[in-house]
Amino acid sequence: MNQKSNSRIFVIALVCLLTFSFINVTVASAASQKVDLHKIDKLLKKIRKYKFGDSREKLTELSAVLRSAGNSPDVLLQIERRFDNFLNSKATFAGKQFICHKLSLIGSEASVPTLSKLLVDPKTSDMARYALERIPGAKVNETLVAALSQTSGKTRIGIINSLGVRKDAMAISTLGQFVSDSDAATATAALAALGNIAQPDAASILENAIATTSGQVRVTALASYLKVADNLTASGKLKDAISVYEKLVGPDVPASIRVAAFRGQFKADGDGAGSYLLKVIKYGDPQVKKVAIQLVRELPQKDRLGQIAAELPNLCPKNKVQLITALADVGDHSVRDVVLKATTDENKNVRLAAIKALASLGEVVDVELLAKIAASADRDESGAASESLSLLRGNDVDQTIIMAIPSADAKVKVALINSLGARDATSAVDNLLKSTNDPDQKVSKASIKVLAELASPKYMPQLLDVLVNCKSDAERNDAIMTVTNVAHKISDEKNQAADVIAKLEQVQDKDARIALLRVLGKVGDEHALPILKKALRNEDQDVQIAAIRALSDWPTANPINDLLQIAKTSTNTRNQVLALRGFIRLIKLESDRPEKESIALYQQAMALAKNAGEKRMVLSGLGELRTVAALNAAMGYLPNDELKTEAEMASFKIVRRLRRDHPKDARKALQKIISTTKNESLKKDAEKELQRIK
Repeated sequence: MNQKSNSRIFVIALVCLLTFSFINVTVASAASQKVDLHKIDKLLKKIRKYKFGDSREKLTELSAVLRSAGNSPDVLLQIERRFDNFLNSKATFAGKQFICHKLSLIGSEASVPTLSKLLVDPKTSDMARYALERIPGAKVNETLVAALSQTSGKTRIGIINSLGVRKDAMAISTLGQFVSDSDAATATAALAALGNIAQPDAASILENAIATTSGQVRVTALASYLKVADNLTASGKLKDAISVYEKLVGPDVPASIRVAAFRGQFKADGDGAGSYLLKVIKYGDPQVKKVAIQLVRELPQKDRLGQIAAELPNLCPKNKVQLITALADVGDHSVRDVVLKATTDENKNVRLAAIKALASLGEVVDVELLAKIAASADRDESGAASESLSLLRGNDVDQTIIMAIPSADAKVKVALINSLGARDATSAVDNLLKSTNDPDQKVSKASIKVLAELASPKYMPQLLDVLVNCKSDAERNDAIMTVTNVAHKISDEKNQAADVIAKLEQVQDKDARIALLRVLGKVGDEHALPILKKALRNEDQDVQIAAIRALSDWPTANPINDLLQIAKTSTNTRNQVLALRGFIRLIKLESDRPEKESIALYQQAMALAKNAGEKRMVLSGLGELRTVAALNAAMGYLPNDELKTEAEMASFKIVRRLRRDHPKDARKALQKIISTTKNESLKKDAEKELQRIK
């Protein structure tokens, strides 16, 4: 770079520096002009008479003026001088306390002489300390130390606390003079302050205090010593920290400090942490041992993990559970054998923990064990094993489970099959289709249920074969749900029933045809409606009922008129009742029909209803609406003793939906419910709603 370029850069830098300085001067000047010092004088004059309980208006005004001063040192110094004069005046205690609070925000060492006078006066010491604790500078520390010899009792204790708050390392030797004070409160305060300062220079003082004190004073010394160790750790002085921690884990140390010291030593010990944990797990007292087991998860090196796990048989049941859980969280398979043995422990909680741990520590060879436990009678262990089997990791686990099914006994087969569903093992579908023919009904049912989750639409023909060949109603019901579930996986929603319709045309067995009709209703493919309507006219009563049930299960309200017609005209009581219930169900489904029409449909259903159960269904449906007409319809059944309870509940549900838009109608309905109901709970709820309207 040439000399000319260097000169240009220098000029630019000089201009920037001058501009920046000018801006700073301008800002400071602006702040000086903005703050009205005369106004501050007026406010201070009034605040001199301020007492607790008086209006805080002038205090608030002064705070606002201070905020306008910004960070201008010049302005703040002028304000600070005024505050010092205020504190030297005969102002009220409340006024001085307020100004001390403000000095804690803007004060400097310039205020120390004034605050030092207040500091040694028991009446004003607290307010002075509040300000001094927050004012930076060595002069404040010197003032606090000097005040110790001029005060006593609570005043001196407060000053000791302030030295701790400021973490003044220069005060350590002075504070050390008070740790053996005959006044326990003073000694405790000095020890606590040394703990807050937490510098190595305080270590010997604290160690001596631990040896020469007792009771709460000693506890404070121990806690402060712990803080010194923690500070040494944070500073990287790990050997010194460990030396302190080792003195805090003895049996004569309170458990909370002992545990904290143990944690600290573990973290500071680095490579030796594993050996330390092992030692504590072997010989430590129960409370520290519990913490040691928890810290197994945080071991920086795993070389001691096997030795720690080997201690499992020697622990009490509670510690066994804790260690097994910690080992599972670590997830190191080197400890698997130890955990595996614990699955036969005499204590059930230990067995459960070990079974659960195999989810992360187990291997492919543990499939058989977990399946047998999952098939056991003990519900807790069975559930734990099923969960672990479903979570067991490894590329060959699914295939191992599949291969184990044929040779297992029935209960184990069921456990293995269910685990495939939980594992989302789609590769098992072909094998599960085979096991639907298992002679044990529990095995076949389990296979059918799991296929609902695992099978894709390409397996629909095989699943339909399973359905038509079911040996019992229980199996058939499961197969209906499975076929329905897989049909809904077909992406073309308008063609989800094609395979079912084709199968229906091929099948002659009545039970199979009825099952297929039920599937058509649950799938809801519009192509199936003509088939179901035709089945309504079938000569076989069972087929008619199946068709009615299928239309009642329809996912939309499309067949509603067909069901209404049967409910109106059928001479068969059973058909009429089933159709009416299906009709009521379809009214409830979401549709774009106006609520006025829905109310009319419910009224038709009520007129056709032959028993209280059906009428209650109608009222339940009315309760889902949100119009005044629906409310009036529901309220109309209040005089009916048989339907009174359902009418009240339906009316109340409607009121809650429309009270904002129709407060008058809602109020009238609530008043009626409150005056007539015998349901105290409903009455209270109605009264609350009425209050909201008012």
